[in-house]
Amino acid sequence: MALRRSRFAESLARSPRVVWDTAPLIYHLGGLEPWSELTTIAIDTMAAGGLEGVVSTVTIAEMLVRPFQTGNPETVAECETFLLAMPGASIVSPDYAIARRAASLRGSLGLRMPDALICATALELDAGLITNDASLDRVPELDIILLSRFVR
Repeated sequence: MALRRSRFAESLARSPRVVWDTAPLIYHLGGLEPWSELTTIAIDTMAAGGLEGVVSTVTIAEMLVRPFQTGNPETVAECETFLLAMPGASIVSPDYAIARRAASLRGSLGLRMPDALICATALELDAGLITNDASLDRVPELDIILLSRFVR
């Protein structure tokens, strides 16, 4: 598979801030190609100060499920270390405005609550959303950075 690296970098440059959906971070931690190559570009851009990253506590909760299921404390620690030390990233918890926007998205579009909360975070922070979930394209006004668009 060929990657459209420069188009991905241009897509990242459209917004000074991006919210991370859960799957791309799982791809990154697992080294799942070709997705992890794209996520590395985004994380390197964040580390260089060219992009602000945001991780919702909802994403953290979703990411930690599997490590806790395995019962391996080293896997949990690895995941937590990565999330807490992501360069150029901050962790955001849903506040009232995010929760209200999520309820609106769930009510109008039928999104699952975790997706609604992550999308609402991006909308409230005027940020793009790095995801690989094409169904989120139906969220109005959301700048989706869909990883699959950059793989051919």
